[in-house]
Amino acid sequence: MYFKTKALLPVLMCLFILAGCQGEQEKIESHLKNGMNYFSEKQYQKARIEFLNITQLDPENATAWYQLGETMIRLGNAKEAFQAYARAETLDPDNTDILLKTAGFLLLSNQIELAEKKTDRAILVNPENTKGLFLKAQILIRKDEMTQAESILYKILGLTPDNYSAYRKLAEIKVSQKKYDEAETLLLKSISMDETNLSSRMDMIRFYVNRKDFLKAEQELVKASETNPENPDPQIMLGNFYLRMQKESLAEKAYLKAMELAPQTIKPFIAAAGFYDITGKDDRALEMYTRAVAIQPENLSLQNTLAKFHFKNKRLPQAEEIVSDILEARPNFFAALLLKSEIKIHEKALDEALPLLNRLEKEKPEAARVHFLKGVCFMELGKTRKAITALSTSLDFNPQNLKAREYLAGLYYKDSAFDLARHQALEILNVMPDNYPATEILANCDMQAGQGDKALEGFMKLTKISPENPTGYYLTGLYYSYEKKYDEAASYLSRALTMDSTRMDTLTLVVRNAIKQKKNDHALSLIQKHMEIAGHSPRIMATLYSLKAEVFLAENQEKTALKAYETALKNDPDYLKPYFSMARIYVKTNNIKKAIEQYTAVLDKNPDIIVPHMLLGILYDADGQFKLAEANYRKALAINPRYAPAANNLAYLLVLRSDDFDQALQWARVAREVLPEDPAVMDTLGLVYFKKGLMDSAIGEFRDSLKRNPNNPTVLFHLGEAYLSRGDAQDALDAFKKALSLNKNFKMAPQAKVFIKQIEG
Repeated sequence: MYFKTKALLPVLMCLFILAGCQGEQEKIESHLKNGMNYFSEKQYQKARIEFLNITQLDPENATAWYQLGETMIRLGNAKEAFQAYARAETLDPDNTDILLKTAGFLLLSNQIELAEKKTDRAILVNPENTKGLFLKAQILIRKDEMTQAESILYKILGLTPDNYSAYRKLAEIKVSQKKYDEAETLLLKSISMDETNLSSRMDMIRFYVNRKDFLKAEQELVKASETNPENPDPQIMLGNFYLRMQKESLAEKAYLKAMELAPQTIKPFIAAAGFYDITGKDDRALEMYTRAVAIQPENLSLQNTLAKFHFKNKRLPQAEEIVSDILEARPNFFAALLLKSEIKIHEKALDEALPLLNRLEKEKPEAARVHFLKGVCFMELGKTRKAITALSTSLDFNPQNLKAREYLAGLYYKDSAFDLARHQALEILNVMPDNYPATEILANCDMQAGQGDKALEGFMKLTKISPENPTGYYLTGLYYSYEKKYDEAASYLSRALTMDSTRMDTLTLVVRNAIKQKKNDHALSLIQKHMEIAGHSPRIMATLYSLKAEVFLAENQEKTALKAYETALKNDPDYLKPYFSMARIYVKTNNIKKAIEQYTAVLDKNPDIIVPHMLLGILYDADGQFKLAEANYRKALAINPRYAPAANNLAYLLVLRSDDFDQALQWARVAREVLPEDPAVMDTLGLVYFKKGLMDSAIGEFRDSLKRNPNNPTVLFHLGEAYLSRGDAQDALDAFKKALSLNKNFKMAPQAKVFIKQIEG
């Protein structure tokens, strides 16, 4: 018995294995059948599950991977579709259908060479494969090899005369060659292949719209509706067309017809919601979005669209509630997280927004919106460099983002990078010639470049683009003020003040123009008039008292001016301008201690302002408190390491008061890079080279400085020292003598006289 049982074991094991294999194969076939049925019924989520089950049971099943790719395409997930096709190709490398699918994806991602290799392999297997030939034609068009592409498309038509896609692609080539009559004939031929085909009809419509033949475009849209009477899409397209043509009642009628044709489809409702949103009918738009969500309550993308609508219309609680619900259901839903970051930015919760955006950037480094919002965050935080980097990156991925260009232009202008600001402004104006912010920035850049006529043209254009906006009138008045054409300036500034009496920049300019014209009484009456209508605004009252002080200073009433500034600060202690103005008065009256108190008070309010640190450095320097001067220059440079005035002064201080010539050289070079034409900066760098024993370099810097400011006795003295150290006694003598001839009492005059005596012996 024992031996018989033992003999039967291998047989039984084989039977079990065969039974297991057979059972597994039956499961695979069942999943495949179910998946194909679901796919044909357009139940793509269910089909996806069936095909995934097969890949779990049999990871080497090329058919399952291919069908999974087809399903993911229908679900709109291109990334997973490509991954599935790529796996299928690995398992079945000679399958031409799979090759062409992966080649198509590669073409979309601009990997043209690899796409062409795969397409050529598929055509080699079957030279009459029209799908392969069509893809090859697309690749050739992308490579701008139109003649070859055209030849292949005609070959396709020889194989399949009713191939409307080939006619459409040929028409595209003819349009690129500006052969519009031939293109129209080909498009009409494409439509004749199948009157109900919307793709062909849409090409025809786009062709007419681009040619500005709107009548024919409308006729084609009407035909599309007539040939597809049960399809809502032509009605939606007709609505979009009428909206573009500003025929709102006809657009609305078309959208409503689309909803009537497909009351259980979200697309018509979304189109109608967009229409109502654009036309300012928020209640109707909300109704449409709500009805769409009711049709597909599980559609998270649709819910997020509704949340964005609430956010745009400043209904933050509703937007936040929907976003919270979405993220509870799907914590990593990218679109909802992006909207959440935008809400946080709006709420000024930047410490929450930035980490979230950094996380999204890691997930999708090429998401332009993420970089744009990071740029907005950095702008809010005052981090100009980081904002510029983020916005520039955003434009790399989405050059059409005009708002990013607008922000970038503003940042460049603020940073005095006028050429870069101009470039961004022009890019905007190429697309939107009447864009207000871009026009303003361009005109300001023209002003900075000394192109006054162009600047004035731009400022006046602002008044035409937006006649109710006071900014254009103010800037035009500002231009005429620079030109000392005070009557013309008054006309525009008066118009700006009539529009907005609270604009203190405008009133300030009016007052200062009056002071320049010695019309101080008129200036004071204007200020008094605005005090009566200013109400209880602390900042406006502080500004008005500061303006009063300016009038008193113009009359040399410094004590009265100081009292006015003190009153300004009583109204608004956080208004920084009076502190600076009072400090200047104290410096002028040689009251350094009081001046230092004022700048220190500014820094107590805001320690991150560069200018007070810089001015304190200068005051301490002048008062012989060199350690405090150095500390303040360094604080300024801690805020902005390329702040040239502080870099220059620190280098000068170090070279005269320490032996740290290497660090002095570092800061002097920074100043020279930022201010390459400044003669004072050249003198500082020359002095550093002199102290380091680099006489040729020192002489070069001193000479460059004197080219720009030839009558500076201090620089001439430094040049003389350098010549003397190099052994050029005569050149040194000439420099010292010229310095004394310009100013016999300048600071280094005694030393210059000693050197002259030594040389002349």
